[in-house]
Amino acid sequence: MRVSITELPQFKEIAFEMESSERENKSRLSNMFGNVNFQFSRSMIDFDDYDQYEWRTLLTYSLPLFDRFNQYTDYQQSLAKRKSLEVKKNYELNNRQSLVDMTEKNLRLAYKNFKERETALFTSQKLYADSLSQFRRGTLSVNELLIDQDRLLRTEQLANQSLTQVHLSLMNFCHARGKALLMNCL
Repeated sequence: MRVSITELPQFKEIAFEMESSERENKSRLSNMFGNVNFQFSRSMIDFDDYDQYEWRTLLTYSLPLFDRFNQYTDYQQSLAKRKSLEVKKNYELNNRQSLVDMTEKNLRLAYKNFKERETALFTSQKLYADSLSQFRRGTLSVNELLIDQDRLLRTEQLANQSLTQVHLSLMNFCHARGKALLMNCL
């Protein structure tokens, strides 16, 4: 299931605001040209001798002569609001795209760092294994073995930290792309 960046909540909010602004523009534009009302009524008066029917039709047109400048200003204001929403939408799209690019770059760097730390860990494990075999043969002192063991533990810690950073970078990347699940993220 692919989720578009425009399906994220901040973009949906902007889309709803733009739709509302568009409807407001149309309403204000129609108010500038006045209103036409049509009313129709029929009544019957019942007399003893005969019935009398009365028909009334009323057609009114109201033209806002004195409110015209105010309504024009309101219309221009709603147009400016619409334009500002379009700018906000474009900014958010560009910002979101740069965020996706940045998190992708961070993910690549974190993975590269993890691979380097994994190689260093493999080397450190080999060095410790050699030092341990030398210690068992009696050619290496306890202090020298402890130095190699300390290096191994520090390298393991750095490898674990880099793996954690890969996971965090992956989650940030998926979140920036609007994906909830890792399976659909990459």
